[in-house]
Amino acid sequence: MITEADVPESPCPRASEDMLFSVVVPCFRLAQFLPEAVESLLAQTWPNWECIIVDDGSPDETRPTAEALMRAHPRANIRLLSQANQGVAAARNAGFSVAKGSLFLALDADDRLDPEYLERCCARFREDPHLDIVYTDMQFFGSRTGHFSFPDDAMHGLVRSNTLPIASLHRRDVWQRAGGFCATLEGYEDWDYWLAAAGWGARAARVALPLFHYRVRPDGRQAKARQALDTILKAQLVLSHPLQFSAAQYQWAAAMLWHANRDSDCPPLAGQSFARPGEIPFDGEAFADLASAAYWSGDIPTALAMWLAALRAPELTTAGRSAVLRVVRQLGLEARLRAVADTVN
Repeated sequence: MITEADVPESPCPRASEDMLFSVVVPCFRLAQFLPEAVESLLAQTWPNWECIIVDDGSPDETRPTAEALMRAHPRANIRLLSQANQGVAAARNAGFSVAKGSLFLALDADDRLDPEYLERCCARFREDPHLDIVYTDMQFFGSRTGHFSFPDDAMHGLVRSNTLPIASLHRRDVWQRAGGFCATLEGYEDWDYWLAAAGWGARAARVALPLFHYRVRPDGRQAKARQALDTILKAQLVLSHPLQFSAAQYQWAAAMLWHANRDSDCPPLAGQSFARPGEIPFDGEAFADLASAAYWSGDIPTALAMWLAALRAPELTTAGRSAVLRVVRQLGLEARLRAVADTVN
């Protein structure tokens, strides 16, 4: 992982006309989309940018495609790095480690930017020079259309879900202080990155326009992560940033990884978590998952205590309460749960 000591110090000046933006485009098996990503940079109304394409050991035509783009646009500031395949996190780190700009942007090779993306984001930095991150809303294209509006307080929402797009313009300092992208969290490495920034108090602001264009593909990395490893990845996120989560969430994360390391088939790992895919459970949902895991392990007293804690958690929704009670009823433990509740009271 990249550390701050590995990168020479660089000032973070206020947004100005001569500020250089460094855009890193990792590419693995996405050569057919790469020209669209680069052309969206060539169309920017803000001219002062560099593009670093990172060929992550791709077996397709990534390298010749990148070289053709460089020949076709000799005056554009486009560079190519090649490395053995190490994953998207390592590819982004490789690109940012040689970046010359003060503001960084990670743009996946199958996505693209609105022509006004850089200029609009720069204007937001000008309005508030103390900002660390500026993000925009998202326009879908590909197998899905429409747009998505991110919350204004995206940094606070990170404890529940990934509320920041990877294509968010941010200061070099954000990358340095995070120690780069974490390669062991493939699929949620961007969520981990933003959680690290939130941990030291990074300030972010939204541009309420869908200037980031996100290609939706059925075989995308996020879809794969949510199908197979969602609970495990979320547990790793919680354990990596313990000060941002509650004791119940930490207990949940530790239990999920304990079961995962033993190839357990406990319900939350089998797709039966009370939190939806892509969401870290709040306390009530965490207690409900812990109850399911305890019951699956044969520890009925602990399961009853956790179900009771879930029902008493103030943030558990009405639907969540109904789901917990339905499970207890189906297992024939309703009377025992009432007895535990009476004892506690």
